[in-house]
Amino acid sequence: MLIWFSGLRNELLSRYENGFTVATTSVHPSWHATGIIKGFEGKLAEHGIVADPPSNVAKAVVEQVLAHRSGQIYMPRSAEGQAGTRRLPIWLQDVFLGNVQLNPFRTRKFSFD
Repeated sequence: MLIWFSGLRNELLSRYENGFTVATTSVHPSWHATGIIKGFEGKLAEHGIVADPPSNVAKAVVEQVLAHRSGQIYMPRSAEGQAGTRRLPIWLQDVFLGNVQLNPFRTRKFSFD
């Protein structure tokens, strides 16, 4: 999923003049108490895995959408540290990938034609 998210974001920023106006977010949930794991809770508990309620993910997604910004959501939040350089702010990842330039004098023109 992350590679699809990165590819979409890279294409938006590198190929489309107004691609930067599209907010993209990837969600990386861990174990959550949904129907997918029903019947496996005991096995997960044997390995020390406690499933979060799905409302935690839903709340984080709604907050991200209402914030009108791109990003990555790791659930539980403690899993973010396992992401390596992918946990850097999305704007900094864009700079590293060459999709944007840090130039304070660069301006973009908007047109609704």
